[in-house]
Amino acid sequence: MVNQEVKYSLKEIVEILISDDAGMDLKKSVIDQVYVAFFEQARIGDLAQNVAGHQAVSLNSGKAIGVMHAAECLKDYHRTIQLLKGLHKSVLNTMAEKPNKKVHVFYAGTGPFAPFVHFLGQLFTAGQICFTLLEVNPESLNCTKELISNLQMTSYVSEFLLADATTYVIKNPENVDVLFSETLDSMLFREAYVPILMNLKPQLAADVKIIPQNVKLSIMAFKEIVDGVQRKYLGSVFNVFEFLKDPSKMIVKEEYVQCAKIPVSKDYEGYKFAIQTEVQVYKDCSIEFDQSSITLSFVLEKKVPFDFNTFNFTYDLYPNLELKCDFENQ
Repeated sequence: MVNQEVKYSLKEIVEILISDDAGMDLKKSVIDQVYVAFFEQARIGDLAQNVAGHQAVSLNSGKAIGVMHAAECLKDYHRTIQLLKGLHKSVLNTMAEKPNKKVHVFYAGTGPFAPFVHFLGQLFTAGQICFTLLEVNPESLNCTKELISNLQMTSYVSEFLLADATTYVIKNPENVDVLFSETLDSMLFREAYVPILMNLKPQLAADVKIIPQNVKLSIMAFKEIVDGVQRKYLGSVFNVFEFLKDPSKMIVKEEYVQCAKIPVSKDYEGYKFAIQTEVQVYKDCSIEFDQSSITLSFVLEKKVPFDFNTFNFTYDLYPNLELKCDFENQ
C-alpha cells in the first residue's frame, strides 16, 4: 500500500469512525484495515519475534506496556472510537475558544502508532493543530517516528520526546491546550494515567483540556436471580478527577492513595462484589463498564465467612499501580 493511498483511505476511515450513522461492524472493519496499514508502515513486524517488542518499561510509578501490546490497543474498538470522538470534540471546542491559535496537543504515551495524530490529521490542517509526542519506550518511539515519516505527517509534530511522563517537566507549558494520554487499563492497573496526570496537570493552565477527563471506579453487588442478574450500586471507590483537585489530601506517605471505605451489611451475604471502571473521555463521549478491555469488571475474591462490614480501598502508587481491597470489621 503506497503512502498516498493510505492517507486517502484514512480520511474516509476517520469520517466513518466519528459518524453517528455508521454501524459498529463497519467501524470494526475499518479499524482492522488501519491496524494492518500502520503495522506495515511502522515496520514493527520484526519486534513481534523479539523480547524488546513485548517487554514493558518501568516508570517512576507504574509501567508502559510493550510495543506489541500497545499496538493491539488500536483494535480495542470502542476505546479507539470514543477516544477519537472525545479528542476531536475537545479540539473543536478549543478552536472556538481560541480562534486565532494553533491547538497544541501534548500526547503523553504514544505507543508505536500515535494513532490519534494520524486520525486528527485527516480532520485538521497542520496550520490548525500540532502535537508534542512523548513516549518512554525507545522501540515504540522509533516506530512512531517511522510511521509519521512514511505517512508524511511530520508537519503536524512539534517535537518527539523520549521521556517518562510521570516525571517530565514540560518546557513551554503555556503553549499546551490539550493534554491527551491513553495510558489506561481496567481498575487503573499498571498503566500510568494517574501518576502522569499528577505530574503534568499541575504544570498546565487551568483551562487546558485533559483527555480523558476522568476515570471512575465503583463497587457493585450482584447475584443471579431467576430472570437475570440483580445488581446494586454500593458506592464510589475512586474518582480521579476529584482526587486530582488536591492529591495531598488522600496520599499516605507518598506511597498509596486512601480511596474509600464503603460499608456493607449482612444483607449482602449471598452476593458477589465487582469493581467497575468507567472512563469519561470528554463531555458526552464515554466508555462504560464492560464496553472495552480498559473497563472490564473485576470480581473480588469472595471472603468466607462473611465476617466484615467494610470494604477499605487503597491505590498503590509505588512500586506498582494497583487497587487493593481489605475486608474489615469496624
